[in-house]
Amino acid sequence: RHPVNSVSYVSSVGTSSKLVGYGNNRADYTFIPGGMIPGVVIIQPDFSAVLHETLMSREAAVEAVEIIEAHKVDAWVYNGGSWLVKDRQGPHVERETHTSGFEPIIVASFGGKLDRVAKIVAVTDDFPRMQECEAAIHAGCGQHVSATLSQKYYLDITHPHANKGRAVAILGELLHIPIENIATIGDGSNDVLMFENSGFSIAMGNASPEVQKAAQRVTSSNKEDGFARAMEEFILAGVTK
Repeated sequence: RHPVNSVSYVSSVGTSSKLVGYGNNRADYTFIPGGMIPGVVIIQPDFSAVLHETLMSREAAVEAVEIIEAHKVDAWVYNGGSWLVKDRQGPHVERETHTSGFEPIIVASFGGKLDRVAKIVAVTDDFPRMQECEAAIHAGCGQHVSATLSQKYYLDITHPHANKGRAVAILGELLHIPIENIATIGDGSNDVLMFENSGFSIAMGNASPEVQKAAQRVTSSNKEDGFARAMEEFILAGVTK
């Protein structure tokens, strides 16, 4: 999410937001006392300063966009706090706009806009095409990027160190909170690194069997108030393993 929308998420669960993060975490948020887990950027809640950012190299960003477009898949580019898209009517743009509360900037080309990229998202509802695109990203960009499916229709591409596991560690350091005191919750394959780097992990009921197996506990699905149930049954109840 864009950081403007992140503040409302923190406020709604009653945390005291010392930091706000955004970049590599679109579908599910993990809250710790005083902050939100980011994937790429950590900023002051009043947006006065960037405390940490992990950006893609220009070369990797250019290569990723070229591969995505060659596979006839839509690309979203997050650059300098802006969300750039070519087609306002493209797949899931309206949904993301509604969910994030943030309007994209429409561009004719990404040329000249790939110098400070936090994240690129490949977007398509054609899953076989997405799988081909993902394989091509791994083959073409190699170790210069991290590329994981946050949903079947979203391929998140970032700097290789800009993952949720690393984000947990960074935010824990900034807030002086030991890893063992951090609880995480998620439903995507990109949440597994976050599970591995926290003291207590919870998978959503709608997560794949592999993701559920990686967590210590499993709550109900996102259509059954899984997040709220996890907070009540595990976090507020003091369950720690």
